[in-house]
Amino acid sequence: MNKYFNLPSPIPAALFSLNIRFLKRWEAIRFAIFKNHSVGDWEWPDWFSTPHNKGFFDTAEFQSAYSKSVEVAGFDYRIPWRVHQALWAAQSTTNLDGDIVEVGTGRGFIMAAVADWMSGAPTPQTKGVWLCDTFEPPDSEDSKKLSFSKYYATGPKDVIESFAPWPFVRFVVGNVYQTLPSQAPDKVSFLHLDLNDADAEVWVLGALSGRGSFRGLLLFWTITRIVGLKTNIAR
Repeated sequence: MNKYFNLPSPIPAALFSLNIRFLKRWEAIRFAIFKNHSVGDWEWPDWFSTPHNKGFFDTAEFQSAYSKSVEVAGFDYRIPWRVHQALWAAQSTTNLDGDIVEVGTGRGFIMAAVADWMSGAPTPQTKGVWLCDTFEPPDSEDSKKLSFSKYYATGPKDVIESFAPWPFVRFVVGNVYQTLPSQAPDKVSFLHLDLNDADAEVWVLGALSGRGSFRGLLLFWTITRIVGLKTNIAR
C-alpha cells in the first residue's frame, strides 16, 4: 500500500508514468491547440501563441518599426509580441503628459521600434524618450545576467550612434541607482522596465512614483517579486 494515496503502489506509479508521457507530448499538443502559432517568418515568437487575430504584424507600420529594431540591435531577438506591446503603450499614451522612459535598454531593440514609430506618426510627437542603462556588458560574476549577455550593449558609443536619427532620444548612462534620482523627466507617461532584476525594477518604480513623476502605463517583463511591484503601484 502507498501511505500517501492509500492505494496499491502500482497505481500511483502508473499515474506518474502517464504524466511523464503527457509532458513529452506537450509540444505536439500545443501545436494542435494553437495552429496559428506563426507570425510572419517567426515560429513561436516570444514562446507565445494565441488563436486570436494577429493581423497587425503584417502592417507596414509594424514591419518598419520591427526592421528598425533589428537594424539597431544587429540581430533579430524574435520578440514581435513584446515590440507590439511597447508600440501599443507608446501610442496609447500620446495624449498623456510626460515623456517615455526605458530603464534597461541594452542594445536598444524595443525603443528603436518606438522611436521609428514616433518619427513617422500621423500626429507629430513632442515627447522625449529617455534611455537609462550602463550600456555595458554584465558583470562576469553574475551568472544570471551572463545568460542574457548577447542582449547587452558592449558600450554606450555604438548605441548612441544607432539612435542618432532620432534627436528626441536622450541617454542617461550609468548605474540607475545613481543616475535616476537626478536625471529623470518631471513627468513620465510610459515606463518600460527591463533590468532582468526584480529588486532593481521595484526600486525604480518606487523612486519615480515617490517623486510623483510617473502617471501612465507600466510595461515590464520580470515576473518575480510581483507583491513588491503591486505595493509600489498602490503607493
